[in-house]
Amino acid sequence: LLDTIAVNHRGASGYVRPEESIDEKVSAFYAKVSTPLLADLEIDFGRIDVEDVYPYPLPDLFAGT
Repeated sequence: LLDTIAVNHRGASGYVRPEESIDEKVSAFYAKVSTPLLADLEIDFGRIDVEDVYPYPLPDLFAGT
């Protein structure tokens, strides 16, 4: 469910396993999303016929990704 919601809304999902530190996971997530570089990306292929692009929609680009 979380993965589907994330994909449908241009997001990302992450999980914390029992042996992992939630503090480290949250800190890493914040470090990633606190530095957006490009949002709502689109690619113009000009006259080239393109049927599929993956991932679709293109995710936003953050520093360190």
